[in-house]
Amino acid sequence: MEEKLTGVHPESRMESSEVSDSETRHFSQGQGNQGVARSSTFGTSHKQVRRATCLRRRCDRQAQRSRGIPERKPTSLKVILETAIGRGPFTVVVANGHDPAALEALLEAEETGLARSILVGDPGLIGPAMDAQPKHLRHAEIIDASNEEEANRTAVRLVREGADRILLKGKTKTGTLLHAVLDRETGLRTKNLLSDAFLFEYPSKEGPRLICITDGGINLNPDLDAKGHILKNAVKLYHRLGFQLPRVSVLSAVEVVLPGHQPSEDAVELTRMGREGTFGECVVEGPLSLDLSISPAAAARKGYQSEVAGRADILVCPDIVSANLLAKATTYFANYHLAHVIIGAQVPVLIPSRSDTPEAKLLSIALGALTIRPTPADK
Repeated sequence: MEEKLTGVHPESRMESSEVSDSETRHFSQGQGNQGVARSSTFGTSHKQVRRATCLRRRCDRQAQRSRGIPERKPTSLKVILETAIGRGPFTVVVANGHDPAALEALLEAEETGLARSILVGDPGLIGPAMDAQPKHLRHAEIIDASNEEEANRTAVRLVREGADRILLKGKTKTGTLLHAVLDRETGLRTKNLLSDAFLFEYPSKEGPRLICITDGGINLNPDLDAKGHILKNAVKLYHRLGFQLPRVSVLSAVEVVLPGHQPSEDAVELTRMGREGTFGECVVEGPLSLDLSISPAAAARKGYQSEVAGRADILVCPDIVSANLLAKATTYFANYHLAHVIIGAQVPVLIPSRSDTPEAKLLSIALGALTIRPTPADK
């Protein structure tokens, strides 16, 4: 897997065989995985930087193996599904659980060993919805709730009290469920901002890869501080998926700063923060246009060279409108497979679109499952 680190020239890479096991143990005990990628080359010899870089990479790989984390980054949602099944079963709590597409996804999740379900809501609605399915859920538990709001509050409580649980929106309004999630006393708040991460499979000429679009579901018009939280949430997600150094593109109309144009000005500031290590192990660049972010051919034609250009893993959009439209375009124009999850709460929250297919909901359950267990990159 190709990796580059801030402050290290790409031609200066060292093979891991040049670093001894004793050096690796000493580095791991003394410094862990923190700070090396953010170190400046100022006052440090080129050879020292190369050696420190190689040591960090080896420690990253050893930490991943010891925690059972995939050493290679996934290139498809099928890999994410298979990985999640291998770590299951999880428990999916459905708020107002009489949604047919959700029940169909839960049926496959149960059959594959990915998850069992708790359906919260009116049994008089849930029962007929289950009977309408071609097969019956064998391990589903139904929790009675008298109305939509109570079902949402109960589902949030059950997720908060259990282990390895995922919250899934059923037949309820998104705003109503989020109101229960964000309740200061009984909800799932943390110190983090909530944001939506939308993943799709991109069949590039260099091979398939997963690209994240954020945030098309929660934050309407994020300011610089909110964009920083959104970016950091996406980076944490990619670390948990096995990406050691995700490449982040902060999108704008063009790759230059336009005076008075807030998205391009914010992009420059987020790039600076990324170089200072604010977002952890990642490479951040912006402003970048969409074509430069994902197309190596476009970058070559424009003569634009960088660590992110043509190879972005994460696309941070200026606002909810641009992110939502871009995400839906991948689905309805290109028919790409998708999954998305809200991150930043105590547990993964799944708020699929009413038009999402059962397959999309199943893949979102798998994606949410992989956000539950922390990795060394999250510390």
